[in-house]
Amino acid sequence: MQTLRSTLAKALLLGGLSLALPAQAQPDTQPIAAEMAPRAVSSLLTAITPVGDQRLVVIGAHGDILLSDDAGKSWRQVEVPVNSLLTAVSFVDAQTGWAVGHDAVILKTTDGGQSWALLQFEPEQDALLDVMFTDAENGFAIGAYGKLMRSHDGGTSWEDMENEITDEGLHLNKLTRLNDGRLLLVGEAGLIAVSSDGGETWQRSELDYEGSLFAIQPHGAHGALIAGLRGHVFVSSNAGHADWKPFDVAEEQSIFSIRPYQQGYLMVGLNSSAQRIDARGKITTLTLTPQADEAAPAQSREDAAFADVLVLNDRIITVGDEGVRHWAVR
Repeated sequence: MQTLRSTLAKALLLGGLSLALPAQAQPDTQPIAAEMAPRAVSSLLTAITPVGDQRLVVIGAHGDILLSDDAGKSWRQVEVPVNSLLTAVSFVDAQTGWAVGHDAVILKTTDGGQSWALLQFEPEQDALLDVMFTDAENGFAIGAYGKLMRSHDGGTSWEDMENEITDEGLHLNKLTRLNDGRLLLVGEAGLIAVSSDGGETWQRSELDYEGSLFAIQPHGAHGALIAGLRGHVFVSSNAGHADWKPFDVAEEQSIFSIRPYQQGYLMVGLNSSAQRIDARGKITTLTLTPQADEAAPAQSREDAAFADVLVLNDRIITVGDEGVRHWAVR
């Protein structure tokens, strides 16, 4: 039987969390509600996002969605109408958000994550790996094998987009809005694409790298940081031009998430990897120690995989194959 770590690692290395889960011989044709599980907070979780001033939302395997209103110290699971693996979650305000995942699932909330409506469930379709809305009506979902969809009605209906990016059939892993309003997506085989017209058209941005990319962080007025397999990290001051510069990394661990941190950035990934990029562009390895008041998993491992990270006051919160973890930097 696969361990949670191997499931997470293999899935991410293939370009999306849902791609490596064991396939069912006969997929369910009707959605099954997520099971309310006391240990959901310690199970495989894939993404974390702040919502409004106080709330945190995390998502993960088996349709798990959990909320916290006390900076992550306590969590409560909410009812979800599907038990598919969820891969990404995004909010446009304190009330309105979407989650996507395996079985081409699309969920929507209009009450800050307390309840979720199932907008799409198509188990015969490939996994969705990210979702992003620019406002309450207009958004995009991306996924395996070049899947790129958009909605103009808050996610009620979707249309497939076909262009030179989707025609390549590469996994599209991450989609972000840059600080200048442009859209940037990354995927496997070094794919980078930029849209300057709200997603109507996309242009390739060339990169001297052919591995998978998983993480994006807006940087400066027009640029971005991107990262992926074996610790490859690149920066551009203008993401629409082919001026991506590689970093000298501290570790060759695959990176799955980048967040702002101490006038620089924090990157996390496989094998409990945590690295800081300072304001001068120097990358150093961080040593994380569990917060004294956190409820640690029964068997904490140094090789745990971090799927996402959030910096909250003096805490670093990760989610991954050990669930939610709280850390201090030693």
